[in-house]
Amino acid sequence: MPDADQRSSARRRSGAGRAAVLAAILIVAGSVASLAAGPAPARAAAAPDSDIPGVPLPGPVVTGTLGGPVYDRVYSISVAPGNVILASLTGSDATDFDLYLFDSTATTVVANPPVGLVAKSTSDGSTESVGYPSRTGGTYYIDLNGASDVEGTFRLSVAIQADAMAPTVALRIQGGAASVSDPTVTLTIVAQDALSGVDVMSFSSDGTTWLPWQPYVPTMLWTFPSGDGVKRLWVRVRDRAGNVSAPAEASTTLDTAPPTVVAVSPPPDSVVGSVRPEVRVTFSKSMTPVWWTTGGLSLRPLAGGPDVPGIYAYDDPTRTGTFVPSVDLVAGTIYQAQLNSLYDTAGNRLQPYPAWSFTPKLPVPLSLTLMPSAITAGGSSAVAGSATMSTPAAVEVQARVSDATPWTTIASQFPDGTGAIRVPVAPTVNTTYRLHVSGTATTADSTSVARTLTVRTSITLAGLVPGSSVARAGKVQPLLAQLRPAAGRVPTTFRMYRWDAKARAWKLFVQTTRMTNADGLASWSWTHRVGKWYLRVTSAATSANAGGISAVYRWTVR
Repeated sequence: MPDADQRSSARRRSGAGRAAVLAAILIVAGSVASLAAGPAPARAAAAPDSDIPGVPLPGPVVTGTLGGPVYDRVYSISVAPGNVILASLTGSDATDFDLYLFDSTATTVVANPPVGLVAKSTSDGSTESVGYPSRTGGTYYIDLNGASDVEGTFRLSVAIQADAMAPTVALRIQGGAASVSDPTVTLTIVAQDALSGVDVMSFSSDGTTWLPWQPYVPTMLWTFPSGDGVKRLWVRVRDRAGNVSAPAEASTTLDTAPPTVVAVSPPPDSVVGSVRPEVRVTFSKSMTPVWWTTGGLSLRPLAGGPDVPGIYAYDDPTRTGTFVPSVDLVAGTIYQAQLNSLYDTAGNRLQPYPAWSFTPKLPVPLSLTLMPSAITAGGSSAVAGSATMSTPAAVEVQARVSDATPWTTIASQFPDGTGAIRVPVAPTVNTTYRLHVSGTATTADSTSVARTLTVRTSITLAGLVPGSSVARAGKVQPLLAQLRPAAGRVPTTFRMYRWDAKARAWKLFVQTTRMTNADGLASWSWTHRVGKWYLRVTSAATSANAGGISAVYRWTVR
């Protein structure tokens, strides 16, 4: 089906042929008439608005008839540089009018191919519009073409607007990626201009020195210089009226170093006390999460079998991917973990990492309680616990006095019929306890939660018995505090309280702090005064013991 231009050109050509035939008929008729009636009258000249140069546009709105015998109406306009020509055309029902704009190089609207045509609108109907920016200005011709034999009325509106508004532009590198692994990237240049439209663009690597203008395109490839690091790019655009946008900047980091595996858990050839162990892989760089969460790791029996289904997750702050089986693994069976295709956020592929194996085993549930959980040196407690085992086995009670010392087995006991064990302990320093059961072919080496028994320093006063005593005013009372276990340079505080009969309350009267010697002794003396008194001694905590507090020593002084 011919388009509007073809229809219009065909109509012009057929019209010219029809005019030639009509002219021939008129000549013959005129000749015949001249024989009968004398000289023929002169033929009417073509309408002045039917072709270039047309007639000056009479105003911003022009109406008239078009179509049928009226092929074209041409109007000339003069435009100053930097202005935009906006023309719109409408016609009456059933008409088909087209709108063309020619510049000053055109000499006719019927040239085929057209010369000087700069804009057109040729839809199937009579609602047409064109907009054209004129950077240089000059004379332009608006051609209204009746594209069919249907004659009707038209309405032409023309406006000349100065385009003083600069276009806007935004730049994205590789879709806004923070890092890329290839120096050749895709640029997205989003430019807009309200009137004349974006025409050309220019790039800069420093925001100061610009490359030559080139036709505007919304996407293109760009190659940065080689070498890892931050890459920056600036772009500006110019509209058809010559207005230049403010520059837009974008940056990305060229990163060509492949990521590596920093650590895996469970470690290779290990035994893990769970049939649904969490498999963890920590990477040297931030990874693209989707590569992990869509199957970044495969887990299957080493002897062969299908992959184990599970749940994947990726934590970017720790650069760690996790996988937890959604079904129980077979206890005592060796499983192999294999990493699949993984990429960092720049697009670099993970360096190859060998598959590794581990053996899941059933844990032995163990619980532990200290009864009580705090004692004073010289006192005792009990390690009470329970173990749930299908096959009876000895449960070891292990202890250590600090994180720097190894665990030592202090007792080994088979649980009773209810699975319970109980072992008395009397440490003199803070001690941590746990339960331990050795593994079997299907059960893992298992330990309970570790719990610490706090041992407070014991404080006594040499030669004095806790409770009440009677003393005389003015008597000097020597006070010698003994700390056990003995430790030197421990701050030890003596606090003397006096009974306030009026307030009916004990009130602190005096306190003093002394340091212990190597034997754990701290001394102070007190001269008795009339009244009721009581004394208490406390010590600061040490690396081995919690702070201690003595019993109460009372005096009635007369």
